[in-house]
Amino acid sequence: MAQKNIATEELRRRFIIDCAMKYFRSGELVAWLSARNYDDAATLIRSIDANDPEAESKVCAVFGVERDKTPRGAIVEATATITNLTGLHALTATKFAQKAATFQSKVQINANGKSGDAKSVLNLMSMGIIYGTELKIVAEGEDAEHAVKELKALIDAGFGEEYYD
Repeated sequence: MAQKNIATEELRRRFIIDCAMKYFRSGELVAWLSARNYDDAATLIRSIDANDPEAESKVCAVFGVERDKTPRGAIVEATATITNLTGLHALTATKFAQKAATFQSKVQINANGKSGDAKSVLNLMSMGIIYGTELKIVAEGEDAEHAVKELKALIDAGFGEEYYD
């Protein structure tokens, strides 16, 4: 598939919006705003329901940023606990990243206070995910529901390893 060239300003806007939405969904955006005395913005952000389909537009409006008009698709989340005794090591991280890469959706993993691209083996391995770690799988896109379901099933099955709960 040919990659579209993205203008610097468009890339900057998308990056800022994606970061703001990540922090909005985790609840960290309100804390960040409050810590810097942006109380009015924090109050407005606090009033936005994360499950509202227009949440991204509303967050953008708070900051006076024009939302990208391209529909992004659904955002689906699931929580899973690492059940294989060896955790996310090179082989299991590779299996997970390869499975995540089969989906068109953007897939993120949140664990141990870190967030990373689920399609990157290095990101996954750098998160320190060991046996018993609870993590959140977050997918955004047309096949988000299927992506989360399949990736959670991979974790629940212990990545096919012999020793798991």
